[in-house]
Amino acid sequence: MTNTHANLGQMVSTQFWKEKYRPRNTVPWIIILSSFAFDILIISVIRWYLVRENKRRDAEKLASGEEYEEFGFVEHVQEDGSVVKLKVPIQFLDITDLENKAFRYPL
Repeated sequence: MTNTHANLGQMVSTQFWKEKYRPRNTVPWIIILSSFAFDILIISVIRWYLVRENKRRDAEKLASGEEYEEFGFVEHVQEDGSVVKLKVPIQFLDITDLENKAFRYPL
């Protein structure tokens, strides 16, 4: 996301490297620097949100007093039609970070 904003600032600013802005080229530099400042703002907001989410999950776990499951089960249908449940680590299940309560965002 931040790379997209940085590249967008670079692309837009190239349209303003014109003779009328010389010798200092303040307009293109302002565009470039403002896109970088916006990137820093976006990164800070995302980090704040992820820290808050990690703290919320830790508090939720502490309040419930339960341990999260390390394993889950996957149902596999064999050729004869019988269903076999396989025990797999929770990391290999097809669940999102919102569904996996044990997941913590690495910061």
